[in-house]
Amino acid sequence: MANDTDTAANKITPDDNNTMSSDPDSDDGDGEGGKDITASKQADKSFAGMFSTHLKEKATQSARVSKQTRLQRGRWREISTEMTYEERQEYFKVKHQQVDEKALMSTQPEREAKMETKRKNREWSENSKVIEGIFRKPAKLLQKEKKQVAQLLDEESPPDETTGETPDKSVSQISHLKYIPPLKRAFTAKERNVRRKAGLINKGYEMHVSAYYQGLTFDKKGKSYMVNELNHMWVRDVFAEPFLTLVKKIGKEETQSDVLVIHRKWIPVPVGESSNREVTRDLVADVRVQYQQGDVKTCLFRSLASAFHHLGRKHTGSVLASMAKKLCNLPAQEQLDEAIKIVKNHDRLYKKVDYWKKEAVIAKHDLLGQPNDNPKLFVLRGIDGGVHHAISVVGSIIFDSNLGQCLTLSKASLDWCCNCNGGFSKVHKVVQFRK
Repeated sequence: MANDTDTAANKITPDDNNTMSSDPDSDDGDGEGGKDITASKQADKSFAGMFSTHLKEKATQSARVSKQTRLQRGRWREISTEMTYEERQEYFKVKHQQVDEKALMSTQPEREAKMETKRKNREWSENSKVIEGIFRKPAKLLQKEKKQVAQLLDEESPPDETTGETPDKSVSQISHLKYIPPLKRAFTAKERNVRRKAGLINKGYEMHVSAYYQGLTFDKKGKSYMVNELNHMWVRDVFAEPFLTLVKKIGKEETQSDVLVIHRKWIPVPVGESSNREVTRDLVADVRVQYQQGDVKTCLFRSLASAFHHLGRKHTGSVLASMAKKLCNLPAQEQLDEAIKIVKNHDRLYKKVDYWKKEAVIAKHDLLGQPNDNPKLFVLRGIDGGVHHAISVVGSIIFDSNLGQCLTLSKASLDWCCNCNGGFSKVHKVVQFRK
């Protein structure tokens, strides 16, 4: 979405505090109006430039930790001045143990989530080998083998009873999946005739077919039929990556074995794949989410659009929602840049922007305990380290574009929004729009 405004990357790169504000009176900027919202030069996005930036950030973080450690040890020495040598050593030992215990407790949920992920990956690796062995057999699958495959797949993707998952109609209609890798083949007689009539040469040319998925689904009467060439992005969004990896591997092996497409085996879709999570009633707020994302990953734009619509800024919300599909495939940082640009260009009320992306800056603001009525965009980080979902917040209301109703601002709601083992860890980035 090109326009005459300055590059968004320039607008959101602060020079000093890693926080920006277009308000001259803001406590979070450098006190010189909009200067800290515009970088002196374009950020270097080459590999060498990004690597250099990463090293600088790492060095800054290391220096900050070293300074905190020196100050902490200075306080300990000051407190222990009146102690004997033995008492001082014992005091230091206790303090070090307390620091280690605190660090261990703070990282425990993340470590447990990683261990659980590794355990599940080991189990799935073993099960996938069994499934691959069954599908390698040239003979037709026996009923016993079909049941074994279905059981192993359901163990990998069970419905999550703790979150109250229920079937999603748009996905549960797909009962089996098949992957056809890209291939080359000779022209059929009909294709040769078409090319000949068009004045094209047949000799030395062949047909190149792109990879695609086929699905087996059911109509309202329960009759099965095949859906050819399923949308790749939709398949990737609604099915888990381990399951799709298995489907693709089996499809490639059948292609190498020269098995005709019509004779290739269907992979049953596990029950847990076709599910949407339901949220408990005590978390739901009586406010409607105007724009929902559906099957497209437009959470950043649609949630922010709903927040502005709720505040009566319907034109801004409409523009954000209409641009969502066009911009949703951009990298996350560029999506944030575009969202900021759209609001600044189309909203006459919320012209000032605060952008916080460093942990120390975000920690200064009690986002859960002291909410305000400014529309804010949160990029969430889960315990598993994922930063793939964005929500918008106005006051104590959360706008999540996966839902039709808003959620109350709480840790439990953020756990639901993160949708990962261990739940919500911290807010990764914040963009706040102010009057």
